[in-house]
Amino acid sequence: MEIAADTHIHIYPVHDAAALIRGAARRLLRAAPSPAAVPVLFLAEGRGIHFFDRLLSGTHGLPGSFKVEGAAEPGSVRVTWDEGESAWILAGRQLVTAERVEILALALTGEIEDGLEASAAVQAVLDRGGVPVLAWAPGKWMFKRAGVVGRLLEDFGPGLLLLGDTSLRPLGWPRPAPMRDPDRVILAGSDPLPLAGEESEAGRYGVRIEGDFDRRRPLSSLRRLLVDPAASRRPIGRRNPPWRAGGRLFRHNRRSPAPR
Repeated sequence: MEIAADTHIHIYPVHDAAALIRGAARRLLRAAPSPAAVPVLFLAEGRGIHFFDRLLSGTHGLPGSFKVEGAAEPGSVRVTWDEGESAWILAGRQLVTAERVEILALALTGEIEDGLEASAAVQAVLDRGGVPVLAWAPGKWMFKRAGVVGRLLEDFGPGLLLLGDTSLRPLGWPRPAPMRDPDRVILAGSDPLPLAGEESEAGRYGVRIEGDFDRRRPLSSLRRLLVDPAASRRPIGRRNPPWRAGGRLFRHNRRSPAPR
């Protein structure tokens, strides 16, 4: 089965959640080779953000035309809407480490605190059964933090720590050295920023994965597909051109001077 996944999704209170989910699913399906692909949104929720919990509790604020169905296995829901379309949404967190690098904890229920040292954060995700992803972000793999990135890659092999590319890495930007390692799994995601209008970015950049998907155990089967060395993966969609990435970051930094 073919999965079309955005592996770096935020749904902030400022967003129109219905527009984000619907638009992301449609963009992923347009980019996927097969129209029968299954769209999947992997949440990477930061501190204080709990949209997945709101999906479970029914306080999500989605229109009545949207239906949320929880799976027998915790950590995933299927959202359908009146056009007959649907998407799977998986729980997950985004951690900011003591060194200010970002670790995504994909396919993970519950929370892990911010502020851990990077290696401890990765190990905590592994211990909880999630998939740790070292996420690229502007400046986060450079200068002093380049040493942190290097140590993480030494301490956690390709089967343990994945790399996350993002639509905010501008087209034409050289591929960072860690992403040139052929043994490392690279996932792709859109990384919507906490700004109104960023809904339209969701699903623009993702990854196509081929493998067995069990709708009865979606979290477990999708988690396995992320790390399975035999699974076929390739990026779909496209990253932002420089002017678009720069504009997004400029608007974000103007409104939120604190580091992301």
